Amino acid sequence: MDIGTLVILAIGLGADAFSVAIGIGIEGIRRRDIYILGAIIGIFHVIMPWVGLIAGGALGAVIGQLAVIIGALILFFLGGKILYEAWFKEAGPTIGLGGHGQATAGGLRPDPMTTHFSPSFYTLVILAAGVSMDALTVGFSLGTVGAELVTTILTFGIVAAIMTIIGCFIGRRVGPTLGVHAQVVGGLILIGIGIKLLLW
Repeated sequence: MDIGTLVILAIGLGADAFSVAIGIGIEGIRRRDIYILGAIIGIFHVIMPWVGLIAGGALGAVIGQLAVIIGALILFFLGGKILYEAWFKEAGPTIGLGGHGQATAGGLRPDPMTTHFSPSFYTLVILAAGVSMDALTVGFSLGTVGAELVTTILTFGIVAAIMTIIGCFIGRRVGPTLGVHAQVVGGLILIGIGIKLLLW
């Protein structure tokens, strides 16, 4: 497999991570956490195809389906939590907000200029795992395409990390223009990617 084909495959594999990163960036995320999330997703995009290659065959297909379902459920949970907080939480800090807000007729609304997705390291790992589960299934076919394993999975990881970081920064730039709707858009993107994982 030539490097051009490999990079194109890596970009396709990293598309979900890129989309989710935009959603997270729209809600607001600290610069430090952007790089941490990118690194974790990159690591998962190295590990998952390798595990898939080892599993292989029928066992791999079963594990792959289960992994995709788990990944989708994680994205549903995180996206649903963000939507719940956007629609029903009137005040106070949340997992996705820093507790800053603007007074409105309906209570406190998050201030898009001061709120941030401030996750723990554990939350970042769970999010990265959720969006990387589909990379597991790619490993099942690596042995049949004549791919050089180390080069392939490292390319997957590097490209996914870069796409995640770029996606987060794009989302951060777009977020303020969406105002109080930023959380809703971010949550819907996560749920949408979860649905895509199940239907792919």
